[in-house]
Amino acid sequence: MKIAFIGQKGYPAHSGGIERHVEFLVKWLRIYNHQVYLYARRWYNEENGAPAEINDKGINIIYKGSIKTKNLDTISHVFLATWHAMRQDYDVIHFQGIGPTLLAWIAQIYRFIFRKKYKIIATFHSIDRYHQKWGIFARFMLRLAERSSLCFADKTITVSQFLHDYCLETYNKETAMIPNGVEELRNVPADLIKKEFGLEKDGFIVIIGRLIPVKGHLYLLKAFKRIQERTSKKLVIVGGSAFTDDYVNKLYEIAQDDPQIVFTGDLYGRAMEEIYSNAYFVVLPSEMEGLSFVVLESMAHGRAVLGSDIPANLEVLLHHGMTFENKNVDDLEEKLLMLFNYPQLVDDIGRRAKDHILKNYHWRDLVKKTVDLYQS
Repeated sequence: MKIAFIGQKGYPAHSGGIERHVEFLVKWLRIYNHQVYLYARRWYNEENGAPAEINDKGINIIYKGSIKTKNLDTISHVFLATWHAMRQDYDVIHFQGIGPTLLAWIAQIYRFIFRKKYKIIATFHSIDRYHQKWGIFARFMLRLAERSSLCFADKTITVSQFLHDYCLETYNKETAMIPNGVEELRNVPADLIKKEFGLEKDGFIVIIGRLIPVKGHLYLLKAFKRIQERTSKKLVIVGGSAFTDDYVNKLYEIAQDDPQIVFTGDLYGRAMEEIYSNAYFVVLPSEMEGLSFVVLESMAHGRAVLGSDIPANLEVLLHHGMTFENKNVDDLEEKLLMLFNYPQLVDDIGRRAKDHILKNYHWRDLVKKTVDLYQS
């Protein structure tokens, strides 16, 4: 089949859960000999030093422009990508993320008028309108995009049971639940991160994700500040701004150049492997998630995860991790101390987490479900 993806910023992934999702999905689609067409924003690859062209003949990068502002970057790019994709001979046009599906109706109408054969698929990754970075108008449009995803796609995929239930309860729409996945991941020594940031094996805990309010960095910083004198471990914050410079500045103000708090910016490749491999444990204090790649990949590396008790986190962490009450700094402080004081507990959680995640969330099985959906 010829499958086009619209909505991701670029390929290969540098940052962003949707980009990671698409990267793995594409890899396994190629294993099954499908032709893949990825619509990308050139600035994403240029800023991250990624190659403009891909050597794999089954992966085709198609660059379309965008108006690079917080509110217009995605929608302007998706419009151009959709307009191009509709006029090709694709078997599937697959929209990734809620925002991009706002324009799924265009593909639906074009298909009807010109008797095109492509199928329209949408993947619902998270309830984006809950993110504090969006204003009232943007949240209204994202609410419309949720309806568009469920009304104008031939089938909508949700990446967690929580999102499946949300679509059913809120819109009375059934979706196909196919979660994000992982592969077997190797653990590597702390070479690059030791030279660059002074980080050593089990010498730090880490939060990974874009520096946006919904990720909960403030809760973790406040809790860590209260107890940092009782541990020698560092707090590492991996991620960059996403049109959220005011929030980023606030985080730096709270950190106050504390040598025990390390901001790395965006990391990828070998450096990111080293972070996952050598962290004492990983913290995900998000207020809202779909199904976090950070949780899945941390567990695949055998790392214990301490996450907020939001529904998407509980799906994987309830019996295979540790949770704290969402937005509760006191509870987060208590759980951090427990994990700092009981390293054997951290090791046990990480070991059980790895076995569980590779058994139930492997891309090999999830891509087969996706292809079956395309063909159904």
